[in-house]
Amino acid sequence: MKSFRSISAAGMLVFLLSACGAAEESNEDPAGEEAAPETEEEQKTEPLVVATNIFAIEDFITKIGGEHVEVKNMVPVGADAHTYEPTIKEITDLVDTDAFIYTDGSMEGLNETVIPLLEKEKVQTVDVAEEIERVEYQEFEENNEEDHSHTHSHEHSHEEDEESHSHEHSHDGEEGETTHTHSGENPHVWIDPEKSTQIADNIEKKLSELQPENSEQFENRNEKLQAELSELDQAFAEQLTELERGSIFVAHPGYTYWAESYGFEEVSITQTVSSSEPSQKRMQRLIEKAEQDGIEHVAFEKSYNIGVAETFAEEINAEAVYLNNLESLHEEDEGEDYFSLMEENLESLELLLK
Repeated sequence: MKSFRSISAAGMLVFLLSACGAAEESNEDPAGEEAAPETEEEQKTEPLVVATNIFAIEDFITKIGGEHVEVKNMVPVGADAHTYEPTIKEITDLVDTDAFIYTDGSMEGLNETVIPLLEKEKVQTVDVAEEIERVEYQEFEENNEEDHSHTHSHEHSHEEDEESHSHEHSHDGEEGETTHTHSGENPHVWIDPEKSTQIADNIEKKLSELQPENSEQFENRNEKLQAELSELDQAFAEQLTELERGSIFVAHPGYTYWAESYGFEEVSITQTVSSSEPSQKRMQRLIEKAEQDGIEHVAFEKSYNIGVAETFAEEINAEAVYLNNLESLHEEDEGEDYFSLMEENLESLELLLK
């Protein structure tokens, strides 16, 4: 996440605190008298106002909160969540929300600046994926003369109607072949339907704390969401493990959770940062592996272009396939939800793995 160019963190903090004070003064009428406080009944009927920074979390909040919650996503439709810089007004508007429900992986620099401010202003903040175990990026590497044997195995079980589905996938590195290691935690935890059930539970818990009189409705809606996530996880497991190919080539390594959960290898053209271009030697090894694996498609994201990955796809005569990491919403996907986008992702993965 880029740092703010126009203002310092300290300057923004002063500005925000001043804006909060002005907002408090505006509660008085022109005669200098304070406006009458709302009655308890009026307070109950007003929806919660909740802000977030990830589209997937926005959608889960909407599904669990229903008419009792108004959600504001700091990243507008069509913006790249990694580079978007909100205006001062968008930041000050956060002070008027009931909670900031977020997780890392988007606008990290903003989170570090804004969260202390919100806590000072008594706005509740919660990282709904903080306690969820993260997987590490699968890092493509080259095996040269030595035999660096590496085995990756994963067993992922799904139980539904007393039936158990499991699969195990392994990559054995041999002399002269390519393999992958793991390097750095991948923050895109929300793309994993199974792990998303924990995110949904944490959202329900926070909404119930904020508005206990509607906790039963939040619980019921979350139960429905949990069932849909479980079905989606089952669909991914059943459809992807039947495919022949063991690897997909992606422009940016945002999909490690699928690779780990459903048993395939994610080979990224760039490394953990999209601007990290591969060396000529590494690019040549990527091309050799793609030709060896018979790769005909390379996965891109709609939110941003990565020139080196486009060059790679042209070099191996591969067609572009698009995946959505549900971090932010693209213009052409406006009106879609988590499940419709994940179904599109599943279709793209089937094409990549055939």
